[in-house]
Amino acid sequence: MNLIQLLSAPWQELLIAFLITYCCAQTIALVYEWTYEGLSYSKSFVHSLVLCAILCNAIVLVVGQSVAMGLGLLGIAAFVRFRTNIREIWDMSFLFATLVIGLSSGSYQYAISLMTTLFFCVIAIMSRFFSLGNRQQFDGIIRFYLGRSAPIGIESIEGVFHKHCRRYSLIALREGKQGDILEYSYQISLRHQHKKGDFIDELNKMTPISGLNLLLNEEHISL
Repeated sequence: MNLIQLLSAPWQELLIAFLITYCCAQTIALVYEWTYEGLSYSKSFVHSLVLCAILCNAIVLVVGQSVAMGLGLLGIAAFVRFRTNIREIWDMSFLFATLVIGLSSGSYQYAISLMTTLFFCVIAIMSRFFSLGNRQQFDGIIRFYLGRSAPIGIESIEGVFHKHCRRYSLIALREGKQGDILEYSYQISLRHQHKKGDFIDELNKMTPISGLNLLLNEEHISL
């Protein structure tokens, strides 16, 4: 038996399909682990990337050319509900990548699996470490309360904003305590991120201000 006949045997084809699926999916899982920057990292999700690829590969191998089998599996899948809430598109893209690898390997299109893994991982690394598309107009939101009869006006407070912020914009103004207090909400873009403590300290020195709250728009933070 020559090499071509050996590789064309059914179990060898299955073994090759599963091995390529595993190697490609494991590579994508490692890239996901390496490039993840949030606070909601899940070890089980990383393992699921590989397992989903293996299962997807197996489904394609089971279905083969049988339309009836494919419709049967589709009907079974309709009863399955995924309870895991995937909140980030970044996570979803990695999941879809492993499913594509499983589909292509299960249909013996190994070149697609390998090329998908290569290009997907390269682009994912470039997106994270070269900050592609990293453009935001404001760094966060600051809120505070100011009494209507306060000895200083909002103009004095905005003077501090002008000193520490490249740009700022009033986005909300609400009344509280029967109209005696006004709640101001501003979008801000800081001149220097490392001096945000000085910005807060200078605002806190203005005694008429109360309830000062700064919420920064950190791109990769999620809970």
